[in-house]
Amino acid sequence: MQITVVQPPELEPKDLAADKLQETIDTLTSDASSTDTPWKRGVALEKLGSVYFFTGQQQQAIKTLDSALEAHGGSNNPMVTRIYITLGLAYRSMGRAEEAMAAWDKGIRLLIDRSLQLIRDEGKLPDDQADAEPSTLFADSRIFPHIKRLCQSDLNYAILRNNMGVVCHEQGNNTMARKMFEESIDFTPSTIHYDHPVGNLDSVI
Repeated sequence: MQITVVQPPELEPKDLAADKLQETIDTLTSDASSTDTPWKRGVALEKLGSVYFFTGQQQQAIKTLDSALEAHGGSNNPMVTRIYITLGLAYRSMGRAEEAMAAWDKGIRLLIDRSLQLIRDEGKLPDDQADAEPSTLFADSRIFPHIKRLCQSDLNYAILRNNMGVVCHEQGNNTMARKMFEESIDFTPSTIHYDHPVGNLDSVI
């Protein structure tokens, strides 16, 4: 099974090297504490949490990524979705599968909510669905193509579904795992080569 890890922009392999690791942690900790801009604090904390994750310090990663989410104050942007991807990975690494799935599900919901807001802004949301729940809108054949198009604007939706499929497989639920992998494949942007869900689906069929 291939799980997908997302590395924040500007976080380079040398930052994780043994001789640079403490320097990287100190720099990012200083960046997070010295800025009075919540967004910049969130950026620094995401990178710091990812450093902890990549170096096996999962408890510290979870604590730091939770702080990054707090810094973003409930905003909905691709960076927040990326934080939820890494947060779920940290939970999975600790054997906390349900919390991993909850984090990834939150990332999915944010992506769908963001897509629905763009659909509203584009004037493509039917009047009879103005107050409908996201799950209802996702099942509406008039709206689903627009949601899918917007969710395919980056790879995050496909990554989230792939990772959820891996955990479903690890829990022995191959029916749900196949569903997750198929959805991941369906939502993979056509311009990006992403074969993790394809290989994973082959292994559970």
